[in-house]
Amino acid sequence: MTSVEEPLRALPKGSARRWRRIALWVIGSALGVTTLIGLAHLPVARPLLVLLLGAQGCPVLNEVSAKDGEAYRVAQLKQRRGSQAAKATPALAFQLGITRREDADAWLTAHSITCSSEREDTVLRCADLALADEIAGAIVRDLYLQFDAAKRLVALDAQYRGRSSEAALAHVAARTRELENSVGPVTSRVGTPTTQYLDAQRLARVEVTFRCSDYVAEVSALNYGKEGIVVREQYQWLPPT
Repeated sequence: MTSVEEPLRALPKGSARRWRRIALWVIGSALGVTTLIGLAHLPVARPLLVLLLGAQGCPVLNEVSAKDGEAYRVAQLKQRRGSQAAKATPALAFQLGITRREDADAWLTAHSITCSSEREDTVLRCADLALADEIAGAIVRDLYLQFDAAKRLVALDAQYRGRSSEAALAHVAARTRELENSVGPVTSRVGTPTTQYLDAQRLARVEVTFRCSDYVAEVSALNYGKEGIVVREQYQWLPPT
C-alpha cells in the first residue's frame, strides 16, 4: 500500500482518513464479482484512480471535498506520467487544461445533452449519448467530466455501450491513430488486438496508453461477457507547477 500512503500524507488528516476508507472499500469490493469486473479492465495497481474517475457505487466518495479530491488525483497521476510533454491534450471534443466549464456547458447544450452535477458542481455525468463526430455506431453510456477550482476541464472518462469485438477494436485503432497524430507516440500496450483474443474469454482486455509529463490518455476494450466488448477512453491532465 506504499503507493497509496505516500499521496495520502499530503492531504489534511480528515481527508486522508476518508481516502483510507475509500481504499478499504475498493479493496473489499474487489472481492465481489460485480466490482471485480469493473476493476479488472485496469491494472490492479490503479483502483483508486478508477474510483476517482467516476466509478459508480462508492458510498463514501461524496465525503471527499472537491479540493481534496483534485489534490489526490494530481498526486496519483504524477506517479504515472511520462517524461515528454504532450503536443496537445485532446479528450474527445475538448482540450484538457484549455476547455473551461462554460465552454463544456455550451457544447453539451448545443448537442442537447443533459448531465447531472456532482461533487460541489465540479463533476458532470452524462448518460446514453451518441455524438455526431464520434466513431460510427458508438454510443457513450456514461460520460464523466471533471473540473478544477479554476473551472478547467482536467479529466474525462467515457464508457461506451458494448459492441462486437471487431467494432470495438476498430474504435480503439481509430482513436489510437488520432492520439498518435495529436499527442505523440504510444507509450505502452496491453493485450493482443485481435477478435480471437478479445472473444476468447471474459475480461480479456486490450489497452493503449499515452503517458506524457502533463497528460495521460488510455483507450481500452474489455470483454464484459453478455454485455459485449466495452470501450473506455480516459484522459487526465496535470496543471503546471
